[in-house]
Formats: sequence, structure tokens, C-alpha cells
Amino acid sequence: MPISRRSFLICAASLAAVAPFARLLAQPRFDQYPFTLGVASGYPTAESVVLWTRLAPDPLAGGGMPRAGVEVAWEVAADEAFANIVRRGTERASPEWAHSVHAEVAGLEPARPYFYRFHAGGAASPVGRMRTAPTRAERMRFALASCQQYEQGYYCAYRHMAQENLDLVVHVGDYIYESSWGRNHVRSHGTGEPVTLEEYRNRYALYKSDEDLKSAHAAFPWIVAWDDHEVQNDYANDRSQYLDDPRVFLERRAAAYRAYYEHMPLPAWARPRGPDMRLYARADFGGLAAFHVLDDRQYRSHQVCPRPGRGGSNVVPAADCPELFDARLTLLGAAQEKWLYEGLARPNARWNVIAQQTMMTQVDRMPGEGQSFWTDGWDGYPKARERLLKFVAENRVANPVVIGGDVHMFVVADLKTDFDDPKAPVVATEFVGTSITSQGMAQKRLESWRDENRHIHYANSMRRGYTTLELTAKRCVEHTHPRYVHGGGRPPRRPARRLERRNAIPAGRRGRARIMGSGTLFAGMQGMLRIMLVDDAPERAFYLHRVLERLGYDVVAEISDPRKLHDEVLRLSPDAIIVDTESPSRDTLEHLCFVTKNHPRPIVMFSHDADRESIREAVRAGVTAYIVDGLSPERITPIIETALARFEAFQTVKHELEQTRSKLSERKLIERAKGILMKEKRLSEEEAYQLLRKLAMDKSQPIAAVAEQVITVAKLLG
Repeated sequence: MPISRRSFLICAASLAAVAPFARLLAQPRFDQYPFTLGVASGYPTAESVVLWTRLAPDPLAGGGMPRAGVEVAWEVAADEAFANIVRRGTERASPEWAHSVHAEVAGLEPARPYFYRFHAGGAASPVGRMRTAPTRAERMRFALASCQQYEQGYYCAYRHMAQENLDLVVHVGDYIYESSWGRNHVRSHGTGEPVTLEEYRNRYALYKSDEDLKSAHAAFPWIVAWDDHEVQNDYANDRSQYLDDPRVFLERRAAAYRAYYEHMPLPAWARPRGPDMRLYARADFGGLAAFHVLDDRQYRSHQVCPRPGRGGSNVVPAADCPELFDARLTLLGAAQEKWLYEGLARPNARWNVIAQQTMMTQVDRMPGEGQSFWTDGWDGYPKARERLLKFVAENRVANPVVIGGDVHMFVVADLKTDFDDPKAPVVATEFVGTSITSQGMAQKRLESWRDENRHIHYANSMRRGYTTLELTAKRCVEHTHPRYVHGGGRPPRRPARRLERRNAIPAGRRGRARIMGSGTLFAGMQGMLRIMLVDDAPERAFYLHRVLERLGYDVVAEISDPRKLHDEVLRLSPDAIIVDTESPSRDTLEHLCFVTKNHPRPIVMFSHDADRESIREAVRAGVTAYIVDGLSPERITPIIETALARFEAFQTVKHELEQTRSKLSERKLIERAKGILMKEKRLSEEEAYQLLRKLAMDKSQPIAAVAEQVITVAKLLG
């Protein structure tokens, strides 16, 4: 029969009095469900994984467990019904570690899914699912997550992430927030800033009580890194942002590190020792990817040029802070830098993924003359960044990709050893994921920095969500997953609207990611698409604007003068352009053509009086969907989806053709085009060549350019 918590405590005290060296309640019974914080797995290898849970029947009051150890059993099965259990064992959940369990399960088969659960005191945990790493991989897909301030939004992103087909989740920091900040809170921490061990434990319990976060942990194995908010905003090594006595602050850091370990699926080697905890780690995924997971908080130099009387970050003009360029400054510490270089030098993976907390690329925050930098990120340690990127370049590290978080925005950027030299070679590509919920800076502020930071190709601070990356031997493809995170008094249960943005890097290519426009728009997820509307009739523009907004699109601009098109596209970076016109003028088509060549994106044109020649001209200008009249609300979404799909296909083929062209001479291009025409139109070789010549004369283009177009069309048609 179940016993009360009071009886449980009395029993524990009796055991302690009889045998203080054996304080273990092997089979307790619980009045309340003990697995309130769910289950998790982490750090998968080809034959092992770490399984985690914590017994916490009263999670927000220290856990509600007695000061006695409890035996917890675990099972791993090949099937969800647990008919075929392949491994089982027991672990001691001790009060010293908040009754958390870190079971390291070995002897598993590579590249296969498993199911797991825990048992304690007659209660069974939820079932978790995980997959072991392969010994040799051809493809992998993982999610990047960070920055999940509990008060600022719901974890809808995790609800959707849990439905993905992923091999791994990489969380790069700010799993909890110690502080309350921001606007429009939808829920509350309920307590002040944590300082003691019990307070940090309660803060983790609050976050991990969220059902959507629990579902993502139960669905996939995780690899984790921390940033600053797991301890205190902007802390650096032993210095707090308030310049507390270092001895006092290290006591707080010890409490925070211990609570972090207690709530993460970490191996035993990560167990903290006072204020020290080894977190940086390397993980291999079947020779396809090597993950180098870094810690940029524990070993870093203190930030230079802080605000008066404070530690932590500052935004400083470079001319006023010469200390910024001190080569002795380090973000990682000497030992971790050495460890990273050793790992990157090993030629044992197709892709080298450097997972770290923040944004690595340089961001000059001073429009116009001069430069200013934020000192808490890599911009505060420019010589350390230069050392790392020079090592990557000089050692020709295989396919380096840097991923990060912290700044609450989606970013795609080039990484260079010299960001101030536009001609400096690119040595790696960086993808920064936006925050799960934490609020970002104003997009207008980002736009004001655009001219100073041309190596940043995409930056969007308006959306919350997560990122997925898919790796194959030939390419890395990044997808952004914006999510709706706010609501009235409760999280929305309807599917959150999503727009997936796609960026790709071919393997072996030293250069920036190929920006794939707005990617693929999924049914029912059009609400995030940012539209620029070009219309020469005000009354039609008013109608179409209202229809688009009713359908859930974000109309970021409405212009009537096509001469403004290029500047507005550059300023606002819309996902797609819709042109509504009586009949497309030559001026409109010329400006569309210029935009298409310089800033490719899907273009949809609605026209009401167009002949075949106008349609041809529009297609030549880059229009991906052309509709003559018949405009109605129910047709708009399918038309835009078609335009996006065509644009995506065209961009893919265009890139493949660029690679082909670099390998083929003009003569070979013509020979390939002749072969296509001979096969498709049943022409002789001479007839095919004459057709190419005629097309070249009609278009006033070189014959090789026409041959290239024939090859492009053939690829598009499959």
C-alpha cells in the first residue's frame, strides 16, 4: 500500500539510524507520480547511449524526495511494446544529485532505433525513443536549438520538432534563464533569480515540466552546451556581471553547474567537481560528421572595456578600446583551443561541425565610418577567432560548418580570417539558429548594419523557432523553422504556422552557403511568408493587400513605382514578390530582370490584358508564375506555392549547371545540348546544331549560352 511522504521520511530516518552507510530505499511507493520531468537520452555512439530521468514527485519544491537513495530500474527494447528487451539494469538515484539518473547503456547495435523506460516504486516512466549512431553514415539530420526564456513564449517549436525525423538535437545554450526580462510575458518563473543549488534545481524543474520540451527530449538523443544564463547573464570565467567577490561567485557557479548536470543526459565524465565541469566534447556520426561541441564561458578571458562599475558585455567603438585586439585574450582557454585544433586536424569525417554558443562572424554595429563591436561574443575576442579560422584555412579542415545561437536570430554568414577585406577568402560557413522563445532585437536595427557586414547573407531577428541541418556526402542543407510562440493565457493547440527557409553548401566548396530563397512552403504554413506587393492600380492594390493578409501572409511593402523595386528588395528582403498589373510595361520587366539577376527570389505576376509576347518577356525577366486574370482568394495560395516550388527547382538546377559549366568547355556544352535536342526532337546532329544557331541568332546570344539554357530546361523537365 502506498505510504505518505511523511512516512517515507520516517522510514528513511530509521534506516539512517540503523545503517548510515546503506541509506537506500530499494522499492519505495509514491503517493505522487515521480517521473514528472520526463525522460531523455544523449551522447549516442554506435553502441551506447546515456539515458536520463529524475525522481521528482513535487518538482517545484526541491523534488519532494527523502534524503535517501532510491533504486531505479531501466529497460531498453527493440520495440515500443517492450516485447523484445535487449538491455536492462539498475541505477541508484541519490539525494546528493537530486535523485537524477544517468544510465550509460552499452552493447547496442549501430544505426537502429530503440525504446527505453524507467521503473521506481511501482511507477513507470514515459517511454522514450532514441537511435544509436551508425558506423558508416550516408545521411544525417539534426536540429539546432537555443535560448528558451520560459516567460516569453510557449515551446511550440519543441512540439513540432518532436514530430520531425531527426538523428540528434544539438542545444547550444540558455536552456534556462536565471533572470526575468523582456515584454509581453505569457507565463511566469514564479520566483526570483536563483543563487543556491535548490533554487537552480527548481528553475530547471519548472522548465522541464513543459510538456512540449519533454516530448522533444523523449523523441531524440541530445548533445548539449551551456551559455551564460544557466549561471548568470554575461558571466566570464570567475567574474560575474556585478563584479561579485570571485569566491562567492564560484560558489554560485558550482551550484548552477551541479543543477545543470543533474538535469541533462550527460555521461559520467561530465560530472562537476565544485565550480569546475568539463563540458566540451567530440561526437562522431559514422564518418559523415564530427561534432566539436565547445564551452565558451568557463575558461574565457574577462570581457574588455566593460561599462563603468560592471563586468560583462558592452558595445564599444574599436578605436576607443585597443585592448580588444590583445592576442592574449581567449574565448575557449588554452587547453580547449589545443583540444579543438587536434580534433579538427584529424581527417576522419566528411563534415566538421563546430557547435558553439554564439555568433562567430564579425558584426560591425556602427553604420558609416568607424567600427563598433559587442564584447560578449567572438567580436570581443577577435584575435582568438582569427587564430581558429587561420588554423581551419591553413590545415584545410574538411568542410567546416559553424553553428551557434545566443543572438536570437537566424543568420547565414561567411567566415573569413580578415572580415575587413572583401576579397579575403571564405574559410567556412556559419549558420546561427534563432531562439526557441527569447525575444530578438528589432529587424530595422539589423538592416542599418547591412552595408558594414556584406559577409552576412541572411539575418532575421523577427522569428522564433529552430533550425535543422541535413548532411550528405555531397552537401549540407539548412532549413529554418520559424514558430508562433505567443498567445493569450495558454499555448495554442492548433498547428503553428511555419515557413521553411533552405540554404545549402556543396561539400568541398570553400565559400558561402547558396541562399535558396524562401525554400519550400508547406500547406497550411503560409502565415510566415513575407510578401512585397507591386501594383499599378491603387484600388486593386488595396483589395489584394487585404486578401493576402487575410490568408495569413505578411505584406511588408506595397509599391507602385517599379524603379523603387530594387532598393526596397534590398532594404526589406521579402521572401517573394507579387506583381499585379493591367499589362506589364517594359519598365516593370526591366526592373524585375535586374532584381532577379542580383537578388533571386520567387516572383508571381497577375495580369489582366497580356499577349503571348508579354508572357514570354515576363518569363525572361524571371517571373516564376504568370497568371492572366481570374484572380481569386482561393487561387492565390496554390499559385504562390507553385512559384516557390519552381523557383526552388530552378535555383537547384542553376547551381548544378554552374558546377557543370566550370568543368565543361563551350564545345562540350554545345555537344551536350545537341544530344538533348537530337533525343527529344528526333533531329540529326546537323539539324540540332542549326537549331541551336537559329535560337542564338533570335536571342542575340552566344551559341554556348543558348546551349546552357537548353541543358537547364532539360534538367527542369527531368
